[in-house]
Amino acid sequence: MLQVPGGWLCRKIGGKTVFGLGVLVPSIVTIATPFSAQYFPLFICARVLTGLGESATYVSSFNTSRCWLVARRLRDLGGADMQVSGCTCYARALGPVT
Repeated sequence: MLQVPGGWLCRKIGGKTVFGLGVLVPSIVTIATPFSAQYFPLFICARVLTGLGESATYVSSFNTSRCWLVARRLRDLGGADMQVSGCTCYARALGPVT
């Protein structure tokens, strides 16, 4: 659900910036999570902010790889299908383990 706004942000300000913020914000909030555990509503807000930040990293990784690959190379490699299928196989294989 939040990947659509993440894609919109990638087009507006760039995938590299969105990816950086998508990694930075959850990292800072994760460090602050133990301190917010004493007050439950603040803990829930920290978890929501973590999810919001991480939702943009998936979309921005596709946006960044699309910008880096030249159109010809994208066609030769199978495009984003290769990246999506790799993520899907990884999630299906290790999903039950985690």
